Formats: sequence, structure tokens, C-alpha cells
Amino acid sequence: MALLALVLGPVLALFSIQGQAHAQAFTTTLTSPRTIEWTAVVDPASATAKTTYFVTERFGNSFSQVALSTLSIVFDGLRYDLADRNKFDGSYCYIIKASGPVSGIFGQSMTCHDFFHTAANGHSAGITRTDGQGQQIGFNQLWKFTYAMDLDALVTMKVYFPTATFTRDTYGFVSPAANTPIVRTILDGVPRTGEQLDGTVTNEDFWDSRNSSGTLVNNNLYVVHWTASSPLQSPATRSAGIFTVPVDILRITQFTTEGILAGGSLAKINYTINGDATVRIVIAKPGRQFLLDGNGDIQSLNATQTAIDTSTQSVIQVISFNKTAGVIQETWNGTDSQGVAVSSGVYAVGISARDGAGNLATGPSGDQNPIAGTIPVDRAAAQTATDTTAPQVNSINVGGTVINLAGGTVLTSGFTTITIGLSEAAGTGANSSLLTLTGPAGTVDGGSLNSSGQTVTYSTASTINTNGTYTLTLTAKDTFGNATAATSYVFSVNIDTVAPNVTAITVGGNSISLAGGTSLTSGFTGINVTLNETAGTGVNASVLTLTGPAGTLSGTAGQSGSVVTYSTASTISTPGTYTITITAKDGVGNSSGPVNYTFALADTIAPTVTAINVGSTTISLSGGTQLTSTFTVIQITLDETAGTLANISAVTLSGPSGAVAGGSVTASGAIINYSTSTSMTAPGTYTVTVTPKDALGNAAAPASYTFGIESAAPTITAISVGANAISLGGGTAITGSFGTISITLNEDAGQNANVSLVTLTGPSGTVAGGTVTASGVTVTYSTTAVQSVPGSYAVTVTAKDLLGNAATPASYTFTIAAPAVSAATFASSFIPYPNPVRTAPMQVQFQLPASASVDFDLFTLGGKRLYHRTQQFTAGTNTFNWPLTNDSGSSVASGIYLLRITANDGTQVLRHTKKVMVLR
Repeated sequence: MALLALVLGPVLALFSIQGQAHAQAFTTTLTSPRTIEWTAVVDPASATAKTTYFVTERFGNSFSQVALSTLSIVFDGLRYDLADRNKFDGSYCYIIKASGPVSGIFGQSMTCHDFFHTAANGHSAGITRTDGQGQQIGFNQLWKFTYAMDLDALVTMKVYFPTATFTRDTYGFVSPAANTPIVRTILDGVPRTGEQLDGTVTNEDFWDSRNSSGTLVNNNLYVVHWTASSPLQSPATRSAGIFTVPVDILRITQFTTEGILAGGSLAKINYTINGDATVRIVIAKPGRQFLLDGNGDIQSLNATQTAIDTSTQSVIQVISFNKTAGVIQETWNGTDSQGVAVSSGVYAVGISARDGAGNLATGPSGDQNPIAGTIPVDRAAAQTATDTTAPQVNSINVGGTVINLAGGTVLTSGFTTITIGLSEAAGTGANSSLLTLTGPAGTVDGGSLNSSGQTVTYSTASTINTNGTYTLTLTAKDTFGNATAATSYVFSVNIDTVAPNVTAITVGGNSISLAGGTSLTSGFTGINVTLNETAGTGVNASVLTLTGPAGTLSGTAGQSGSVVTYSTASTISTPGTYTITITAKDGVGNSSGPVNYTFALADTIAPTVTAINVGSTTISLSGGTQLTSTFTVIQITLDETAGTLANISAVTLSGPSGAVAGGSVTASGAIINYSTSTSMTAPGTYTVTVTPKDALGNAAAPASYTFGIESAAPTITAISVGANAISLGGGTAITGSFGTISITLNEDAGQNANVSLVTLTGPSGTVAGGTVTASGVTVTYSTTAVQSVPGSYAVTVTAKDLLGNAATPASYTFTIAAPAVSAATFASSFIPYPNPVRTAPMQVQFQLPASASVDFDLFTLGGKRLYHRTQQFTAGTNTFNWPLTNDSGSSVASGIYLLRITANDGTQVLRHTKKVMVLR
């Protein structure tokens, strides 16, 4: 049932590779619970393979091939089909294979991951089962099933007989055959929570080993069928499986007794037990009741039913055997533990059993209440018509309490019945016994009297619960009418309304102060809380919880006399404060209300260092960290609260020049702060030695941790002029203007006295007045005025880090490209002067956007070139002087000529022609 949502992302593009020089296969890596990535691996077996990849998809146990054109993308538990984008919840497995015109098939199969993730606590079965004792043995009645799912689902869980048969549906999910009988339905389509955002949600469900009618099932191996479904999908079943649950409960059944009648010598105690066990039988005086003690052994209560009584005042005989499973018969010869024959009467008998693992036997009802009955003993001679002896009163039981016939018994609860045990059969009809009952308010009227065998029963009309003294006046008669004298028996009723108090508490055998402040030094599993009276049981059982540093701790509460016991599931050893919360109750349900008692479990474990920060840098505890800045504070983090005052941790520091003196140590929470008296700036190796102590003074051995302050100068990794990144090798041309230059270093840049040095030169020389600032790894140079003149620039940087380590000055060049000039602008700036011209020279004015090579050509109107000159000019307004000659130096004749000027700056060519007139 290991089920997990699968995610496929953009790596699907790797599934089809055509025309490669080598065959391809894939390896898969599960990089997180919801992401699988594929890496192509070159197989050199074939140099001409044409490989196509395909995917096999599984849902349940059903496989099908997925075409590449409709290959699905699955993420976060949802499957998306590329063709129509439909969503499908489900459990999918993808197997990538490669095939081609080569020998064999190249492929890699992925692990299948399913939609529902029911793996729990490391068990591959997905659902863990534990019985009532936290084991997987099955001796206890209660079974707990624990599991987790990736998504919400409707869960069905049903228990089947061992003979049940199961089949698989179309998708391979297990399901029971039609009309398979069900032992018990635990869940039927009940919503259960799944994980959200990779969290963990644990679901718990229970089976009490009973069938649908509430009857405890027979011991056997039962089958549990579990399904998770979604009502929004088809098919609805998303995951299914079966697992077995053993039911092996120790049971006592067929418990019967046979008494000792006139002429007889042995009583018989019959029972059946289904496993090897230690059996204990207690025979007690008439009217006694029984209780299971803290060890699970049957014990007799005293005459007032308020406490266990193991003395001869209550116990006649104790019989204990080691028995094997089967039908058992024990015998009793009617004597007490001293061998003295008991008198006639109806004696109480109780039985208990425990197996080798300490599991208690259940009775026919399936609970672990005392299993008890009676053994009649009649040693009198056979009754005849000549019997003239009046019966004797052997016992009186008022509301379940056997009273002292001599008086003094105090009842703590109300009653409605009084049962009198006689030494022989009680009379009926005209020979019925006579009984009256008087109380604080006089005669109690309305009661009824009945006789059966040796028992006379008086039932009151209503519950008698008024505190005070009561007198029972009885004239007992046998079947022949022989009557005793009217005899009075006195008892009282004092119903307790006072809640019990806690008088003492022991934890692991150690007494703790009820006012708090006790600190234990060893772990524990048991807690005993002593009350000032007998603790209640059943519905009146005291309630005890235990909380510790991690919250509420699980355990089992019990009761023995006035002691409330609590056993934890495992040894408690985590240091910290613990709180026992008890709601103490007595036998009649008087409750104290919850009261808290605290104690501590002392910490004896020394702390450990988990992290060290030097300045703002986290250093490696194994060494090797190099700082690029100075520091004054070292912060040391422990795995628990650090000690203060007398328990402050010891910290020393040494550097390149030896021990660093004058440091101070403080602590807050889990943090130790070591502050140096001056800033540490010297490059080299440093060692901080720590002797950590916790709040209780537990100290670890001194440990040293090394780090260094580097001495290497920084390097420049990037430069931006304005918004333009320039090449560090030069050649970058920018357009427009700039006012800042940003220089990026490979470490934090120095500031103040250690700020980097930056200068700038431009077309007109050094640019004066700039300022330098630094933040992080960035040095910023700001000009006093925006730079916009086209031409070459050079920024020279002497980079410094926070420690003042300085690099060799380095220069980086760039240019501002001249803006493009339109032909019209160039033409309008082209002015020959004077025009007409009589005497040399003629001045030719023009404007250039940037430095350029300029050609001057003079043509006749017929197109013959007479004059040509080429000259380099700078950006701006320029003047060229034409001497009114041709190329050979001879003066040109009067006339009209064409003067053409051509400028080429490498990025554009501008040309314009004008007529000029020469007059001689």
C-alpha cells in the first residue's frame, strides 16, 4: 500500500530524441517527495541509433502505454492530459524505455509512486496495527490502526472471517467476493484527512474485537479490507488492500460451582481457560465481594466492601495453580487455611488468571471485571418432620454490604434490599419470617419480604439514603415454623459527600513535595498518588494525566486501595518540568476537581555548540571560513539554554598575535555572546575556545573553532556606466549621458577610510569633483555634472575591501558615441564664404557630430574634378580654407564651380554640394 503522489514537469521534452549520434537511456532521481527528474545518459554501443522513448503508465495494477503526443504531466496528485487538459486523480507509475535499430532495448524503469501515501512509521505495509498494550501481539481486545494519506479521501474498513476470499477489479484493486460475510464494519465511507503542503496528518481507527452484535469474537486470524476512494473521480476507488489481525484473548468461560451438601465432602469449581496461565481462586466468607488488584489478582474485600482484606476475617482459602489450556475442575474440602471445617453457609468464590505476558483473562462478557460466584455449604443433618430447632442468622447483607451482626457497621451509600442468610431453608407462607425496619424517621413502611432457600430478602419501597441509625428486627422461621426470638441488628448510614484529598505522591519510588520544587535525577515509569480514603473504581475511577516539556504523555491509570497508580508507556527521562493533574474520586464518586502537582527532572547532560557567528558571518564549525570584514562580537548557539552568573560559559579568543585580552561573556536563552574590547581587524587565523555550560551548570569539554580574516585584495567583476554595463576589456560605446558609474567587487567594498579610489578622464581630460560611496559589494562614483560630450573616457579604480586591502589601480575605457546628424542639418551648416570670392582663400564652414574624415572636391559644371583634399576634423564647428587653386596649384579661372564636402565618422556618411563663384 505504499502510495505517493508523483510529479512530472518540463523534463518530458527529453522523452523523444531523434537523429542523435548515440543511443540514449535515462536515469531517474527522486529529488523531493513530489518531483522526479531525468538525466540522459549516452550509450556508446551504437553510433547510428535512431531512438524513440515511450512511457508505460500504471493505475492500480493495470498497465497501458502512453503516446508521446498525449503524454501526461502529473503534479501534486493531479494528472493532466496534454491533449484535452482533463484532470485525473489516481496512482500512476511511469516506466521510461528506449528502443531503436540496435541490439536489445535501452531503458530505465522508475519506481512506482502512488496517489495515496499510507506508509506509516517506517512500515512498508502502510497501516500499522497495535493492540491495547501498544504491541502487535494481539492479547488485548482493542486494536488500533494508524495510517497517513497524501490527500483527503473516503475510507472504508471492514473485518472479514479468515475464510473470506478476495478478487481484483479491472484496475487491480483488491475487493471481497460478492456476498462475503462481514464480521464488523469499522468505517464505511468515512472522511479521513490527508496531508497538505507536505505536512503529516495521522489517522487512527479502532476495533474492539467484537462483531456487529457487540459480542467478543472467537480467537482467530481475521482479515481487514481497507479502501480509500474519491466521490469526484471515476473509478471511485483510489487505493485498496488487505491485512490480517490476530485475535488471541485469554478467556475464562463455563465458570460453575458445586457446593458441599449434607453427607458431601468436596466442593467443585469448574471452568474452561483457552491458554496457559496462572490461575488464582479465592474462597471468602459469605457476602464478600471481590476486586482485581493492581497486579490483576483476585482479592476479597472486607465486610464493609471498602478495602481489600487478605486476613482470615474475610479470606477462607486461596488456591493458585499454573494451568494449561482446557477444561479445568478444582476441588475444595470445605476447610479454611488452618484446616478447620467451615460452618454451613453460602461462601463467596472468585477467580482470576494471567498469562506469561501479564495479560488478564476476560470473563464471558468480554470485560475484565472480577469473575465470581458462590459455594453453598450445608453440614446439618437431614431435616425431618420432628425438627424443633429454630434457624440461625448467619449473615445480613444491606445493599451489598455484609454488616456486623454485633453492630457498628456504617454504610456509605443508600440501599433498597436487605438479604439475610439463615442456617437452613427459610419458611414461606404462614411460616414466613417477620421483619421490621426503623430509621431516623421511624418505621420504614412499604417494604416486601420474600424467601428462597436459606435466603430471606427484604426490598424497600424506595432507596434508603438518609444518614442515621437503623434497626432491623427479625424473627427468623424455618420451613417447619420454628422461630427465633425477635432479634434486633443495628447499623447506620453515613453517605460520604466529602471529596478525597491527596496525601502523598511518589514518582519512580521518590516522594515529591505536594507544594512543588522537587527535582528528580533519574527517569521514571510509575507514579503513585495516595488519597486519604479508598480510591473509586469503574465510573468513579480517579482521572490522572501527566504533561512534560513536550506535552501530554500517554500512560495507564489504575487503583489499589487508597492509591491511584499511573504507568507511563515508556521510561520518562527528558529533563524539564512535569505536571501531574489528578481529579481524585472516592468509591461514591465524590470528586476533588483537577489539582496540579509539579516536579522537575534534572538535566545532567552537557550542552553542545550548534552554530557560531563571527560578526554577521556564520562560520563552519569544522574550520576554513574566511571573513572579509572586522568583528567585535562572536555569537555561540547551544542546543539548550545557556548558563548565566555562576554557570556562565567560558570563552577565549586568540588571533595572529596570540591571546586576545579583555573580552566579556554574556548569555541569553541558548545564545552566548563574546564581545572583544576592540575591533578585530588584523588578517590571519583566529581560534575561539568554548567551554559551554547550561543553566544547571552542566559543562562540556572545551572545544576550539578556527576561522580567518583574509588579506587578499578585492577584484572588480563588473562596471556599469549609467544604466549601461561596459566590457572590462574596453570597446564599449554608450549613447546619451551619464552621472554615475557603478563598480561591482567580489566582496564587500570598504567604506570611510577604506573607501575605494575612483578617477575619471574624458575627451577634455580629468573630470573633477566626483564623489565615491560604497554599499555591500558596490562602489558608486557620482560626477558633479552629467557627462554627455561624445568621445573616449577612462575610469581608473583602486578597489579596497572592508579591511582596507587595496588592489592595484586599474583603468577601464569606454566611449560616448556622437549622436547621428541628419543630412539636412549637415547641409545647413555647410557655408562657403565669401561667395562670390575674388581673393584667396574661400573659408568653408561646417559642423560635425563627431570626429570624422572630411573630403573636399571642386568640380566644373561639366563634372570635371579640379581639386581634392582629405583632412581629419573633430566634432563641432570646423573651417576649411580653399586657396582658389586646382590640384596642380594653379589658380582657377573666373566662373561657377561645384564644391562638394563628404564627412565619414565610421558610423555614417554625410555629403552635400553647393555652387561657388570665382571672380578675377
